[in-house]
Amino acid sequence: MKHKLYTANRWKELEEKLIEEVIQKKQEGALEPVVILVGSRLLAQYLERKVYLSLDSKGLAINLHFLIFPDLVERLFYTEPLP
Repeated sequence: MKHKLYTANRWKELEEKLIEEVIQKKQEGALEPVVILVGSRLLAQYLERKVYLSLDSKGLAINLHFLIFPDLVERLFYTEPLP
């Protein structure tokens, strides 16, 4: 699993980069899960809508997982391992 960290001065640049990365990952395997770790539930909900709307027309809005840190802990400790 490859981890990446991006920084920018504007939210729009980060959103565009996230969408580009998800598209690139989904082109390798459309059904492969993509896990996106964000800092808050509100941000997760916002990005989920933004990414789904951008990818839905391409048929790539499948198996995306937006997690906040407590979700990550729960998945690692109590349930199945992350993809």
